[in-house]
Amino acid sequence: MNRRRNASPAALGPAGRLSDHGANTGVRLPGGSPKSTMMKQNSERRTERAVTLLLQTLARNLEDTGTILDEFEATHDEYESDQSKQYSALVAGHFALKEAIERINYQLNK
Repeated sequence: MNRRRNASPAALGPAGRLSDHGANTGVRLPGGSPKSTMMKQNSERRTERAVTLLLQTLARNLEDTGTILDEFEATHDEYESDQSKQYSALVAGHFALKEAIERINYQLNK
């Protein structure tokens, strides 16, 4: 289907080309507009900061849960630890944090 033939006159820009603004009303050219490039760069910087903050938060939580697990293990015997749902949940969470950090770092380093 020819988009130009079916486009409304309002959607056509200078020289009868489809306008590049709006919701998917035209063909995007490589490189984009300066505004588009600036928005991409801003989005990329924000994403990088978010990943950095996420890794810092996960590392801090991993350290905190490790400390709490060490304290629990120092004050409870193995049977008591095995019987504690909270302890088991914290162990699961601790290792999930560790795995999340490893997976994020893997993605960043591949």
